[in-house]
Order: sequence, then structure tokens, then C-alpha cells
Amino acid sequence: MTPRPYFSWTQYAIFSHSPEQYRKRYIFGESGPNTPAMIFGREMAKCREEDNYEGIEHIEMFLPKYPRREYEMTCPIVIDKKKVILLGVFDGVDLEKHIIGDDKTGLKWTQAMVDKEEQLTWYAFIYWKITGKMPRLQLNWIETKRPLSYVAPKLIRATGKVETFETTRTIKDFVVLNHKINKAWRGILALCNKEWGKVL
Repeated sequence: MTPRPYFSWTQYAIFSHSPEQYRKRYIFGESGPNTPAMIFGREMAKCREEDNYEGIEHIEMFLPKYPRREYEMTCPIVIDKKKVILLGVFDGVDLEKHIIGDDKTGLKWTQAMVDKEEQLTWYAFIYWKITGKMPRLQLNWIETKRPLSYVAPKLIRATGKVETFETTRTIKDFVVLNHKINKAWRGILALCNKEWGKVL
């Protein structure tokens, strides 16, 4: 048994990076990091979701529009003869044109980085499993300035530079990801069983 009835990108990414961080966050309920950059990213996501760009109109005009925002899609896969529900939450999606958009802030994104971004592969895999269509993927980079000190979160600001990268994925990419998902899920189960065994 795991702490969630689904397997999300965030869970996968945290466990893959650090099983200990997964244990703290999902088993013991400790809060995750809350850096100024993450705060700014959430504020930008809220602006996009609410379609309210007051004060950042110079950014809005360069960002693609999507018919649906914060769109959840799930699909079942089988791991060791048991069903596991994968969850994807797309920043934006066009279900008619089969486009998934993901917004990113930060200092730098390049085409090479986007082509290798595993989060986009995760989203494309779920979309393909449900619709049978290979989606076009768009990563919308909103460049930000990083302050010399993280003391004042409000120092994180968009520079005004916005760039949209397009990329695609292949069945081969899905095979590689599926193998890694299986490995991570088994690792999470083993970790959870170990922790539950201490109290049961």
C-alpha cells in the first residue's frame, strides 16, 4: 500500500531523486521546499489559470492559449499484475489539436533540454495511452531573474523574455519511461512496506 491511490509525476520525480525525501514528504507528511522560485512559479500558474495577467501583460501576449488549463488525465498500467493509476496534470491542453503545454520559469531552457525533459514524456505517455494520439508538446519558458539572496522572494521577477519550444516523443521513449516507472513503483512499495512494518 502506498500513501496515494495514484502515481503522479511529482511522486516519481521525488522518489527518483531521493527516496529519503519521498519518505519524509509522502509517508511522514513533511512539507516540501518552498523556495522563492517555486513561489513565483505558483503565482505565474495562478495567473494563467485565472486568465489574469495584471502587471505582466508583456508576458501574456507571447504565451500560447489553451482551451483547458490545469487539466487532469489518468491512465491505468499494470505492474506485477496489479493496476497502477498514472496521473498527469497538464498546465494547458488542446484536446482537438492534441497539444499539451507546460509552463516553466527559471534561468535557462534550451531545445536540447526540452527534448529530454522527462515530465513531458510522462504527460505524452498518459495522453497516448488514453487517446491513442501522439501529442505535440510545448514547453513555454518564462525567463526569470534570480536574486543574490533568497531572503526576499519578491525579488524573483520575469525578465520579459518568453520562448515556446516544441517537441515530440516516440514509442521508444515510452518503453524507456515505462521501465523506469516500474522500477520506481517497486521501490516505493518496498519503502512503504518497510515503514508500515515498523508500526503494524
